[in-house]
Amino acid sequence: MRLARFAAGMPAAATVTFFLFLGMMTLITVEYREEAPIPDYEIDIFPTVEPIPDPEIRTDLPVTQFDPPPPPIRLEVARAAVDAAPEAMDIGALPTIETPAIEHQGIYVAANREETPLVRFDPVYPDNLLMRGVEGNCLVVYDIAADGTPFNISANCSNSGFVRSAERAVQRWRFNPRREDGQDVVRRARQTNLDFRIAD
Repeated sequence: MRLARFAAGMPAAATVTFFLFLGMMTLITVEYREEAPIPDYEIDIFPTVEPIPDPEIRTDLPVTQFDPPPPPIRLEVARAAVDAAPEAMDIGALPTIETPAIEHQGIYVAANREETPLVRFDPVYPDNLLMRGVEGNCLVVYDIAADGTPFNISANCSNSGFVRSAERAVQRWRFNPRREDGQDVVRRARQTNLDFRIAD
């Protein structure tokens, strides 16, 4: 039974296969076309440049003649008047300028004065205390050298977290030093209060 069905389907399968084969041949067949000829262009790499002619100089234009200028006028001066003129004339003597006497005066320098601040930096608020909202104050005791720089700095704070920041701030300060008898001297045990407050 199966063999009979197979034999009956063979002619139909062969026909379909044949037409498929023809269709594929038709699709892949490339029609030959003759290529168009490429025109031959002549390219002049070095074109010829015609020289620019020289400008024409016209010689037929009329020339206007001008009379020469008259000679300069000569003034006749009597010889006697020339001899009578003085050889030199005194235009006027320059006034004598006397140099003013300058009295040398010494520059007044204060013999005594107290130290005065020149540069002052605010302390940096410690981050850990700022985040916790902790406020406080410090009493900083320090000496000022003769060149105006603080030393021997010691801070006594309401919270120990402010000590380092207060001492570092005072260390960067600069002063006009104290003067006694015209000489800059060391200032001992100066005190400054530093407040640490959180702005609203």
